[in-house]
Amino acid sequence: MRNEPNTTRPKGAPAERDVWENQYASGAWDYLAGADEAGHYLAIARFCQRHVPHGALLDIGCGTGILLDYLRREVGIVPSRYKGIDLAQSAVEQAAARHPDAHFAQCDYAAQGLPGRYDAVVFNETLYCFADPLAIVDKCAAGNMTANALLIVSMYGEHHEDIWQALLARSSVVDEDIVENPQRGVRWKIRALRLRFA
Repeated sequence: MRNEPNTTRPKGAPAERDVWENQYASGAWDYLAGADEAGHYLAIARFCQRHVPHGALLDIGCGTGILLDYLRREVGIVPSRYKGIDLAQSAVEQAAARHPDAHFAQCDYAAQGLPGRYDAVVFNETLYCFADPLAIVDKCAAGNMTANALLIVSMYGEHHEDIWQALLARSSVVDEDIVENPQRGVRWKIRALRLRFA
C-alpha cells in the first residue's frame, strides 16, 4: 500500500471573545509578566534585534503588551514601529495603560481586515488560538507582510507539531530557539520564518 501525503490542515483551538475578556479582566493572565515567562519574550526580542532591528512589527494576540516591554528594553524599538492587536478589549486597554505611547487595537484578525504592511509579524503563543492557523498565515502574507518579512512564532509544549510541520513546509527557518523552564515543566519552541510566497 502506497503512503499518501498527509493533506490534513492543522486545527487550532479558538475561544470566544467573552472568554478572553473575562480572563484578562480577572487577571488570569497576569503571570505572563513574571520572570518565569521571560525566556520566550527575550528570544523573540533577540530575533527582532538580529533580523529586523529597524522594521515595523505587528504583534497578533498582544495581550497586555508584555512583548513590547522586552522589545523596548532589548531592541530599543520605538512605539511608532509597533502595532499590537488582540481579540479582547480588556487586554488592549491594559496594554495601552502599560504603553500609552504605543498603538494597540481590539481586532478579530480572523474576521477583520487590517491595513498596513510589516517587516515582522509575531504570534507569541497565539497562532494555535485560531481555528485555521494556516489560513491566518496566508492572510498575513497576502495583506500584512512586506515581501521579505519574517513570521515569528512561539508555541509552548510538544502538542503543536502539526502546525510546525505545516509552517516548515511553506517557509525557511531564519532563526530558532528552544526555551525551557524546568521548575514549571514548560518548554517553548520559537522560530523566525521566511515564507515562500507563491
